Formats: sequence, C-alpha cells, structure tokens
Amino acid sequence: MLHVYWREGMMRMKRNTEKHGNGVPGSGICRRLAVLLMVALMASWMALPSCAAAENGLQWKYIVGQQVQSVAINDNAAVVAAGSADNRLYLFDGQGTLLWSYQTDFNVRCTAVSGDGMYVAAGTNGNKLYYFDYLGNLFWTYTAPQPVSSVAVSRDGSYVAAGSEANKVYLFNRQGALLWSHSTALDVRGVAISRDGSRIAAGTGDNRIYCFSNGGDLLWTYNTEQSPTSVGISGDGSLVAGATGGNKILYLDGNGNLLLTYTTALPPCSIDVSDDGNVVVAGTEDNKALILNREGTLLGSYTVALAVCGVGVSGDGSSITVGSNDNTVYFFATGTIVPAPPETAPPTTSPTASPDVTESPAATATEEGFVSIDIGTPTATAVPEPAEESMLPVYAGLFVLLVLGAAAAVLYMRRRKKENGYDALAGEERPRWKR
Repeated sequence: MLHVYWREGMMRMKRNTEKHGNGVPGSGICRRLAVLLMVALMASWMALPSCAAAENGLQWKYIVGQQVQSVAINDNAAVVAAGSADNRLYLFDGQGTLLWSYQTDFNVRCTAVSGDGMYVAAGTNGNKLYYFDYLGNLFWTYTAPQPVSSVAVSRDGSYVAAGSEANKVYLFNRQGALLWSHSTALDVRGVAISRDGSRIAAGTGDNRIYCFSNGGDLLWTYNTEQSPTSVGISGDGSLVAGATGGNKILYLDGNGNLLLTYTTALPPCSIDVSDDGNVVVAGTEDNKALILNREGTLLGSYTVALAVCGVGVSGDGSSITVGSNDNTVYFFATGTIVPAPPETAPPTTSPTASPDVTESPAATATEEGFVSIDIGTPTATAVPEPAEESMLPVYAGLFVLLVLGAAAAVLYMRRRKKENGYDALAGEERPRWKR
C-alpha cells in the first residue's frame, strides 16, 4: 500500500511542477519535505516488527558465531552468561552489553553463574571445566575423562557441581578442589544446586533423577519414564524440576515425591527454576521457552526461530534468558508473574521413599582427573561486534521521523494554498476560475 501512495505522490508533484513551475518561493523545500514524509511513513511500517517484539517482553538479543548451547543468569538479572558452539564463553550485563568473551578448547556445552554474579563456570566438549571471576580472570580448570555436559554454581560461588559423559557427578569448592564424585550407570545430562549448596540434583541417561547432600550422601533417586535432559532446583531445595525426553516436565518435592507432570508438544531440552520456586522456565525443540508457575500452570511462552537449547531465570522470576540454535542469546522481561505460594517445610535429611524413589549408599570421594590452579590471570578477550540492545532507539527514531513528516505536511499544504488560492483541508471550495 505504501508504494502506491509513494507513486501517486510523486506523479502529483510532477504535474504541479509542470503546471506552475518552480516560481513559488520555497517550493523545492516543500517537495523535499513531502518526500521526507513518505520516507517516514515507510520507516514507521518497517519498524513495527521490532516494536512488537519489545512489547512482548524482548529487551535485547545478541548474535554469536554458532548455535547457543547454554545460558545462565544471576539472581538480579545483572549478569548473563552464554556458551556457544563457536568455542566461546560470553558474559553480558543486564542491558546486553558484552563484558568479555573467552576462547575455550572446544565448543561450550554448559554455563553457570553464581547468584551474586561474581563467578562464572563453563564446561566443554573438550572435557574441560572452567571457573572464572566476574572480570573474566580464569581461576582454575578441571579435566574430566569425557565431555563436561552440565554445571551449576551455588549463590556465593562456594560450591561448583558438574556432570560428565564419564557417568560422574562432581562437587568442587571455590578453590577447585574436588570434594567428591559419584558414579552413575550412564552419562550425567544435567545438574543443579540449591542456593547454599546443600542440595545437588542430577539427571542421567539411565532414566533417573538423583539428589545429593553437599557431603556426597545420596538422599534419593526418582525413576523417570525417559531420560532427563536437564534439571533445576529452587533455592531452598524444596522443588526439583526435570525435563525428560518423553515430552514431560516433572515437578518433585524436596523428598523426591512426584508433585505433578506437565506435557509439552515436543521434548524439552533445558529447564531452570527461580530461587523462590515460583517460576519454572523450560526450553523446547519446537522453538519455545515455556513459563510455568509452581502449580504447573502455563503462564506464557516466547517463540524464537529455532530450538531452545538453554534457558535461565532470575531469582525472582522477573527476567529470563534464552539460548537458541539460531545463534542468538535472547533476554526477556516477564515482570511479576505469580504470587508467592504458601510456605512449605524444608526437605528432611532422611526422606520417606515413594514407589519411584530408591535410596543407595553415600558417594565416594575419588580423585579422577586433575585440577590446575591459576589465580588472577586475566585471559578474557573482548569481541568487537556490538550487542543488539534495547528497542528504545527504535521508538526515538520513529518519533523524530513522524515529527519531520508532520512538518513536511504542513509546509506542503501551505505551499499548495499559495499556489491554488484555496485551502482544501479547511473545506474551502476550489475557485470557479480554477475548475
């Protein structure tokens, strides 16, 4: 439709020029302003998709070299980490500005950020676990026998949990010392840790969800129908969520009892739980980030171009980050979504097992792999590409264009009145000598 108006406007101006010439003062300026008005209208139309995205909660997005395999966010949404198949770990602030990136040995499989935003962890398909501070200084690395598939960090960074394709769950302290490891029947596909590090959840390829204490004691296991791909845990450990290959999202209480099951259209790839447990976010293979409350009610969803490989939610559930196979990191503001649920008692140390729950002996501390300590060595490198930030500049530019367009319209009609001797907008009829 806009191109029709453009063509008619240009033809009308050409006829007026042929009829009246360029003798009217300011006629050239008026013509240029009229063209500017049409450009403004076209720019407004082109800007509509970006504006719609902002209204749907998208605050910013950032495109990296290859697919984004994992994301993480701290409690107050001030720090966002992303791991990509381009062998880089990225760290952003809450406005989407790239703070630093780090070149790893292989593609980054998993990422985690401490709740206070001071520490960042990453695991790679090159069997490496990396631990950084907020500034990008590498503190230590750990080499596992197989790829590091998942990682989680306690709120203050004191504990780092990791899972490996070597069928191991690991727990480290902040200094990189291995506190214990636990062997599973098949590969570990997801780990999560409570706020204070007292509870560690793990999902494995043998169709189980495990829960450990930070001393290495196995508190309970839950048998799933299909293997979990990711797990999440609330800050106090009272809610454990699991994403499984059978298109199911499972809610378990702190004792390993099944609370509810939510069915998705396609398998969920990733899951995260807010600190208070009020918000559960899951990424799915049908390109969606689903937002659920503690009762399993779907509150909303965001759709991106390709499958959602990673999700993260802030402590209060007001912000989420999404990593997708479309090579993009997304940041959404959800606002206050749900009221706080009734308080629940903390999980007991000796749980009562349900039919799906089994207990087993405590984990054994084994020194598999090695730890190398490198305190305070800055190794991060900045990436020159600018992040795609807030949509506010779109609104500002649109406002300026519309103001210029309005000015062009007024000047153009004044020029026409001076040429023709009447004002069509004011309802004046064309003089008889003009007919």
